[in-house]
Amino acid sequence: MLNMEIGMEIRKKENIVIIDLPIRLINVSEFSDVLIDTLENSTNHIVLNFAKVDHVNSAFVSSIIHAMRFLENTERKIKLCSLNKKIKEILAIVNLDKSLDIAQNEDDALWDILQSQEDPTPV
Repeated sequence: MLNMEIGMEIRKKENIVIIDLPIRLINVSEFSDVLIDTLENSTNHIVLNFAKVDHVNSAFVSSIIHAMRFLENTERKIKLCSLNKKIKEILAIVNLDKSLDIAQNEDDALWDILQSQEDPTPV
């Protein structure tokens, strides 16, 4: 599904919603609405794919933090992936690189989530 207003593609693999973010995140309010709507109306984990994103601003980062807080007391996860060097540096400057769940790429993000759902093998 493509959200035409802000250019996000939203797709699903198993119990994970993947949101492919557009090159320019112009309408942060619209992004935040889509993200919160996804959180409120599904029981899925979320992967935010930054593969096409060249930069972010503080309002966008704030939306992600809000989403993380929304999921704090649940079994669900929000994971970021495919961040470029510039975005990683911005997150490090504001000390969010340690508190955000970041994967190198989409495959790693999906694998991490799926592995965390597996029951430990009984001894």
